[in-house]
Order: sequence, then structure tokens, then C-alpha cells
Amino acid sequence: MENLNHFLWLMSMSFGPLVDYWQFTFVMLLLTIGAAWWDYSKGKLEINARLLFLALPLPGILLTGLLGTVFRVQPSLAFLALVGLGITLVLQVITFVVLKEAWRTCLCVFILLGCPILLSFATASMAIENLWL
Repeated sequence: MENLNHFLWLMSMSFGPLVDYWQFTFVMLLLTIGAAWWDYSKGKLEINARLLFLALPLPGILLTGLLGTVFRVQPSLAFLALVGLGITLVLQVITFVVLKEAWRTCLCVFILLGCPILLSFATASMAIENLWL
């Protein structure tokens, strides 16, 4: 139960700024919707199963948080946070490759998820190395 609470806390730290700075989140959501509409109206984005690739970086964020939870207070394994960040960025590149015609939508989603991506890396690193203030 303690591991679940720690994991949920790490994820709340990762996604918290999206709520705290709701103006940025709102503008990015509008830009994402606008980019998706633009790509859809130009025929570059179709409503089908490929659209689910936009959510592909989310498992990487969850994996990074999971690594921070499982290996917390083990400074010798600090590189695992970088592994999680690398996997997340590779998943984002796969999204760009699969939806290359709809690059505007991919870019907006990447910017919107950029905050949780970087914060999941930071919180996992701090949990693994036990650097909490």
C-alpha cells in the first residue's frame, strides 16, 4: 500500500503543474484542438485507430514514475530515471513518425505533455537518489 501511495504522489507531482498553471494548459489544449482541426480539415489526420498514437508517451511517464517508486532511496540506480525519460522520448518520436502528416497535432501534444514528461523524470530521480528537501 505504501508503494501505491508513493507512486500516486509521484504522479501528482508530475501532473500537478498542469492544474496549477491552468491558463497554460487551457491555451495548449486550444492549440492542440486547433492543430487537430487544421490537420483534419486538410486531410492529414483521420479519425481512426492511429489517433491513439497521440497518447503513446503516457505509458513512458507512468513507467518513469514506477521506476522512481520501485527503486526509491537507491542512489546507485539513479540512471533508471534517465532510462524512463529516454523511453518516453522514443515513444514520442514513434508518434511523430506514425502521424508524420499531422505533425502540428503531434507537436502540440508533445508540448502539452512536456511538463509531465520532465517532471516525472525529476521526481523519479529525486525519489531514487533520496534528494527530498
